[in-house]
Amino acid sequence: MLPHMRRKKAGRRGKGISLVSLLAVTFLSLFAAQLMYADAAGAVVLNVVPPPNPSARIVVEWPHPSSPFVVNGGGGPAVPIVDFLVGQPVRITYLLGPNESFTTWTINPPVGGAKLTDNPVEFTHDGIMHTVSATAGPGVTRQLGLKVNTVFGSNRVEAQWDNITVVCTADCLPKPYYVPDGTSVTVTAYADAPNGYLFTKWSGTVSDGVNPYTIVMNANQQFEANYDSGAPRLHTFNTVGSGTGAIRLLPSTWYGGALIRGTMQIATWNNEDFELEALPDSGSLFVGWGADAAAEGTTNPLTFGMGNTDKTIDARFEPMPVVTFQAATANGAEESPVNFTVQLDRAIPYDVVVTYDVVEGGATPGTAGTDFTGGSGLTVTIPANQPSATLAVTTLPDTVVETDETFV
Repeated sequence: MLPHMRRKKAGRRGKGISLVSLLAVTFLSLFAAQLMYADAAGAVVLNVVPPPNPSARIVVEWPHPSSPFVVNGGGGPAVPIVDFLVGQPVRITYLLGPNESFTTWTINPPVGGAKLTDNPVEFTHDGIMHTVSATAGPGVTRQLGLKVNTVFGSNRVEAQWDNITVVCTADCLPKPYYVPDGTSVTVTAYADAPNGYLFTKWSGTVSDGVNPYTIVMNANQQFEANYDSGAPRLHTFNTVGSGTGAIRLLPSTWYGGALIRGTMQIATWNNEDFELEALPDSGSLFVGWGADAAAEGTTNPLTFGMGNTDKTIDARFEPMPVVTFQAATANGAEESPVNFTVQLDRAIPYDVVVTYDVVEGGATPGTAGTDFTGGSGLTVTIPANQPSATLAVTTLPDTVVETDETFV
């Protein structure tokens, strides 16, 4: 909103100012006040037009405590949303109403980087006041109902389909979500573990404890997350090290199928078993479990009994080791081996098998089969927890007197 401004009364013509001039001054003052407001607060406005379908919604997200902002359907004038800063990322999602499909966005004036056929649409706010609206056409949808049976702390259900994520922290059934027919949806129940809450099972469409749960929307579905309080154990899972990777909780365990990157806490009862799998990213290596699971070494997957105390389990990932060869010089009798050192930049807890070829090369190359025994696809193994190994190339006898030969 603009700062409150009092309108000055028009003076008499004899004062030397006309009414037209006064209106021009007032207009310029208002315009200047708007610019001063935007500059002083660092904020700009985004106008969102409510969708005509009363069951549809537009969700606006940006890095601000008041995010997300929901504009409900039903038509009407554009809804102004304040507190966007220049350079902030903005994400706008159209949530369908029944029997419709998303078509495109309209952003006026246009903003760079926005792909108008994407839902959600994402762009960086450029400091200009934009008006956003969505267009939808006919389509076949299925109804997705979400419910949390214990509204406390961070107990919540998240549903994901396509690139859309919705969060339910209370009873969402009065206004369910509509998903295109045949779409795969994954629902995940999150429990307020630090306060002793524990997800136990789903009710509604399914009645089991598989979490997350994935279903194809070929009919209306309803998911209610059930929780118990007072779970006595709180376990902490961490991914650590200079490499990257994740811990996957296998389907038979709590939160089965979940991927942990960073830190995650899970509340359970006493004496539960967890089935874990360490998944290194490309270019990284799983080098072992840590904290309370340190004695398990590199066993992967791992079944770990939690007992009746809180546990911490670390999965350590490090970058793949770098392999180098140390050159050698043949200065002994012919038919004697020339030993090369195959070196790792650090020892790792696995055998490392190095594949190599012995070929002619160098400024004055020797001849394979005459000066030395060549080969391709040869291997040498660096044992686990060792930094190096030795490989040998055999020199062959001939009648030529030669100086020392260097192998690289």
